[in-house]
Amino acid sequence: MPGIAPASVVPLFDRLGSSIPGATHGRHLDAVGLGVSLVLDLERLLNSRSSLTFEQFLVSEGSVLDYGLPEFGWMSPRSLSDRALLGLAIKRAIELYEPRIQSVRVEVNPGDLGPFSTQFSLVGVVSLGATAVRAELNLFADQQRIRVEVAD
Repeated sequence: MPGIAPASVVPLFDRLGSSIPGATHGRHLDAVGLGVSLVLDLERLLNSRSSLTFEQFLVSEGSVLDYGLPEFGWMSPRSLSDRALLGLAIKRAIELYEPRIQSVRVEVNPGDLGPFSTQFSLVGVVSLGATAVRAELNLFADQQRIRVEVAD
């Protein structure tokens, strides 16, 4: 009897929108498709703005009205406290609004990307069928947006 290939369910908006690479029969994602889907959804989440302050956001229960991150354009990428606060907000946003990623860990990467950029590492666990898989992503934040890439 052939085994079942590990797959993840395609999120509704991905099914309604453009096709995702690695989607099988429009309903399931292989590992590549899951990675693409996570990157797209995380970029949507992290580049949406909540009206809450950072302090309010970090203790909120998360509602549709609070979706996104608080405005972070005022933060300095050179400030350790600002980078730490943004990292906490990114972690909280993923915990609230991206249920496919569990055991979320967000860390500021040391190094200099220039005076206006910060890099974060995101590590979590996602389900690919019945298999738990480690997900590693890089987040590149400037004062306007956050870009997400699958880590090498």
